[in-house]
Amino acid sequence: MKKIVVGLLLLCSLQSSAQKDTSRIELPAPPDSTALGVPDGKSVSKEIGSEGGSILSDDGRIELIFSASALMETKNISIQPTTNNAPNGTGKAYWFEPSGIQFKKPVELIFHYSDEEAEECPADLMGLAIQDKSGKWNFINYEEWDSAGKKLKG
Repeated sequence: MKKIVVGLLLLCSLQSSAQKDTSRIELPAPPDSTALGVPDGKSVSKEIGSEGGSILSDDGRIELIFSASALMETKNISIQPTTNNAPNGTGKAYWFEPSGIQFKKPVELIFHYSDEEAEECPADLMGLAIQDKSGKWNFINYEEWDSAGKKLKG
């Protein structure tokens, strides 16, 4: 079974507390594969059809927003928190099911981060990653972050 996993990677230098220009920092490629996580929390499921809709993880950290016509037929979408084996990752990772769906329009992913995570690592240095079924991690570019609402959107 193919699963998509998303984990929050906090990639910060903790050597200095001085403010720095982070606009030119390039994120390194994640190292080789890691083991897949194991369920670590309550799974939530919701039927979403061609009219669109949204689903929020049980812990309120991950939200998927489906625009109208993103799905051609109704699907049972689920989010399962898992342990996070991402290199430099923090917090939980999440499985999204069913895997392999081809969306007709982009699905928005929103990651809600905590005050503690924002203090530890500025949002412009946070990253999202996807792990494939072989355990290989790849970065996902997020389109924007909302520091007031503590969200990464992609």
